[in-house]
Amino acid sequence: MRRICYCNITYKCNNHCRCCISHNVRKGTDRNLCLDDYSFFQRQFSLCSNDVWTISGGEPTLHPGFHDIVSFCHDHSKHIIVYSNGRTLSKLPKEILIKIERIIVPIYGDEATHNEYVSNSHAYRETIDSIMKILAYDENKLDIKLLFVDPQKGMSFLKSPEWNNIIANNHFSISRVIDDGLQNHCRDICQSASDVLDSLLDLNKVVRFYDLPLCELRRETLSRILKSMDLTSVYDPNVICGSTERRYTIFPFNKQADYFPKCETCQNRLICVRIMQNYFAPVIINGVVHIDTE
Repeated sequence: MRRICYCNITYKCNNHCRCCISHNVRKGTDRNLCLDDYSFFQRQFSLCSNDVWTISGGEPTLHPGFHDIVSFCHDHSKHIIVYSNGRTLSKLPKEILIKIERIIVPIYGDEATHNEYVSNSHAYRETIDSIMKILAYDENKLDIKLLFVDPQKGMSFLKSPEWNNIIANNHFSISRVIDDGLQNHCRDICQSASDVLDSLLDLNKVVRFYDLPLCELRRETLSRILKSMDLTSVYDPNVICGSTERRYTIFPFNKQADYFPKCETCQNRLICVRIMQNYFAPVIINGVVHIDTE
């Protein structure tokens, strides 16, 4: 089975997101992974060409050895996934960009909403500029992650001028921001997410979705998801999480969702995948739901 090696290579970041999952770690450490750490993971687990290297942060492109790490991983596997806020992607040389299979870039809304959430007035424009540059090169390289932040504003990004160009991208993810203050708005957010998901599927896009309880989606959207499923996983149910100085953790990552008490007995609980509780996500390709990596 395919394995996933997930590493936060740095906690340095040029954004300060409101609900940053790495905030507490970033305050307490300036550690970076290095090539020696990656060499150790390769030797320890004999990772092969079918396995997945997932590179995250912080903002991983700010790591001084990012190019070398990508090249090392590419020597062993063509399945390299990078989580990036997108701001510095335009500076990546093509010889590095071509080695990355998929780059996940989050968008939190229109320019005002996005910049407010990440606490930087330049973030949106730099991210959009990077997206457009990579789109001109490859329409399958990016996974544009549409994140619902404010149920009152909805997904304002879809009404922005930039959306008319970015819709040319072929891979999208839909999620909601995990914020305790927004839990009571889960249904409103999921209803809006249903509209976006349906629109993207109508355009035959590849769509991942997570942290969206299926029972809160529109009935028509839910029916569309459930009518054609292949939930056989090709992934090892344990993820290798790497740290510095050859430290690592192995933990199971296909946990059941636990949004509501009724999740315990719901037959769809294995499809409702909770973000950061695991690294699986449902993905819809040509109308069929598969289980794949986030």
